[in-house]
Amino acid sequence: ILGISNAFLNGMSLAFYRTKITTSTNVNHLLYFFLSLLGVIIGIGCFLHVVILLFTISYSQTALDILIPVAFFVILISTYVATMVNVCLSVIRTIRIVRPFYRIRRRGVVVSIVVYGMLWLGVATADVYYWSKYKATGEEYFYCFINMSGALGLINIFHRAGLARVIEKNSKILPFLIWGVPCVIPSLICLTCSLVQLYSLRVSRQLGRGTSHKKVTITILLLTMIFFFCNTLSFTYCIAMILYQWKGYEYYLGLYTVTCLVPFVNTLLNPIILISRGHQLKAYVVGILKERRVVKVVKDHQTTMSMRLSLSTTTGGDGKPGERLIGGTHVAY
Repeated sequence: ILGISNAFLNGMSLAFYRTKITTSTNVNHLLYFFLSLLGVIIGIGCFLHVVILLFTISYSQTALDILIPVAFFVILISTYVATMVNVCLSVIRTIRIVRPFYRIRRRGVVVSIVVYGMLWLGVATADVYYWSKYKATGEEYFYCFINMSGALGLINIFHRAGLARVIEKNSKILPFLIWGVPCVIPSLICLTCSLVQLYSLRVSRQLGRGTSHKKVTITILLLTMIFFFCNTLSFTYCIAMILYQWKGYEYYLGLYTVTCLVPFVNTLLNPIILISRGHQLKAYVVGILKERRVVKVVKDHQTTMSMRLSLSTTTGGDGKPGERLIGGTHVAY
């Protein structure tokens, strides 16, 4: 359900903003485009998770050796890049509020998102490499999959650098610094920007500013707050697992929920907010749905008419057996 919903709604939003970024220089449209694109990719990751769970039940180790790294790359990189896009969206809106005439360069925004994604691509590659060395078999495949959080590869890189003693002495603090900080900082930035935006909305109401300014701010504020809630929930649970060394099926199930299902829900809510808040996008989606409905009605009508025509030809048009002229002779049929 999450996969179909993500792919469909984000696909609609992606198609709309793909045309927008070619005709408009608005940075928000560019960031909405990236959010929609990442939502489609994460929707594909939802389907990969279903396939992985099916192969886990059937103990298909060869298939899992291929599917788990692919799904991990798709989910990890897409989720962290979406984090960067949300932060950029919140920060840029805050800059527009504080300094309305400041020019935001689209190229700089794109470069920062790409560089951030390449950094996590390197971490994901190291993670998959060390996972392939320490992977388990059978039912433990599932636990091994949900434990691939980005810290495993970095910790093993520290080992190869000769810092094993540092890791042993700081077995709880180091994973938090390596994996928790990249998640904590975006939440803090988004929270700060959200407070500035809330204050701006209050001032706008007092000064009676236009509705366009408030509408854009509220849309970005909703996107930011949903991301803040989902991201904070994920890293809080993961940090608690590290600090308190939670183990067991119920804790792993909770880890899977906050690290996989919560981001899936987050990417599903993004297009819902964009469609419900944007009149042009809403009209675009409604137009496509109506067009498909009209096409379906026309096809059904054509099918009905062809069936009636066939029946009329067979029965002579009056419901009775007809005649056909064959070789100058009327032949009943």
